[in-house]
This record gives sequence, structure tokens and C-alpha cells, in this order.
Amino acid sequence: ELTSLDSWKDFMEILETCPGIPTPRLDGKHTLDEWKQAIRSTKVETSRGICGFSQPELKAMSNSLLEKLIDVMHSATQHGLPPWMMIAKVVLVPKFPQASLIKDMRPITIFSLIFRTWSKVCARRLLFHWSFHLPPCIVGALPKRSCSQLSLSNAIKIEHQIKIGNPDVGGFYLDICKCFNGFGRLPVITALKQSGFPADQANMWSNSLAGMTRTLDALHSCSILSPATTGLAEGDPLSVCGM
Repeated sequence: ELTSLDSWKDFMEILETCPGIPTPRLDGKHTLDEWKQAIRSTKVETSRGICGFSQPELKAMSNSLLEKLIDVMHSATQHGLPPWMMIAKVVLVPKFPQASLIKDMRPITIFSLIFRTWSKVCARRLLFHWSFHLPPCIVGALPKRSCSQLSLSNAIKIEHQIKIGNPDVGGFYLDICKCFNGFGRLPVITALKQSGFPADQANMWSNSLAGMTRTLDALHSCSILSPATTGLAEGDPLSVCGM
């Protein structure tokens, strides 16, 4: 990936023409209630990451211990998490039964559960904020919006146009293949900042991803650690916001 904004000159010029989203106070320290809610909403069987914690173990933690974890994550805002904390395991989940080819697998990146919880709280704050400002045609992951609602709305509009005899009606749906791996981190993070993502949290996310390494877990064996300078990792809640 090209890591200089000068390399993304055309994109930046387009971004400058896009209206920004009003930015409330999203940069405050995470609260205990936010973390407890994020942990409760995580599946009990979710895999352990490099931190070693499981969902039941985090859920069983006392308030004082959780507050210490929140303090630790907050203290990492300026520089990001250390590389050892960003070691992630990649597992291949088949898209359909009897899948045997790599293209038929969905790679899921398993991060530290502590990092995933921090990322989930950040993502929830941002998505809730966006739900009041983004147009109704954008539904992905936003609270109280769904693709089924958008499909129904579009179907009603098309049927109405046909009913009144308008022949010039049409549209399309776009499904991006391997979308997470196709995004450059620098333009995504720049766009997120313009869309209300606090700069300090964006920088922590960026710096943490810069130190990320992944190992492929397959056939009861793990590959050597491999770094990456581009793409958004599947399994990271903030990647959904980037997409």
C-alpha cells in the first residue's frame, strides 16, 4: 500500500468535496457500561485471542478489573497497542458445505478479545452517530436499518413507477468480492476522521494495525507470522465502519 497522502492525491481531492458529518463528543473515555454491554453481546463460544481471555472470563470480571482494562486501553491511545498484542490467528470458514477451494473460504481474523471489545465500543459509538446523519439508502450495520427494509423500499418504488407507466426505471445492487482486503488503510482512516471518528481513536487503530501480524491456522498447524500494510482485517468491528 502507498502510505503517503500524496500517493492518494486523486482520492483526497474527491474527499474534500464530500460534506463532513457533525462530530459530537465521541472521543471520551470508554465507560464501564459500554464495555459490559459489548462483552455481553459477544458470543459465548467466540475464540480466544492472543490475550488468552474468553468471553465468559471477561463477563465474570469484577467492575474494578474491567475498569483497569479500560484504563490500559485508554493509555494506549497515543501510540497504539504493542505488536505482541496484535498477533492474530486466521481461520478459514467455508461459505457453503463441501467447500474445498480457497476462493470458497472466508478468512476470519481472530484478534485479542480485549482489542475486539475496545474496537466494538468504538464502532458502536460511530455507527450510532452515523444512523442520524447518513442517508436512508445506506443500511449496512447501522442501528435500526436493514437490507430487507431497503429492498422492500426499492421494490415499492419500482412497482410504483411501472404502475404510472414510467419506462425509464432501473437500478442495481453491488456486492464487492474480498472487500475487506481491497481497502487501503490510509484513505479509509482519513475518510473515517472526516465522518466523525475521533482522531485519537483513529490514530490508535491505525498504529495498532501497523504492528499487526497474522498466522494461518489450518490442518492443525500455524504458519509463520506475516505482516500486512493494507486491507482491513475481518473480525475487527471497526473494519465494518471502514467498509
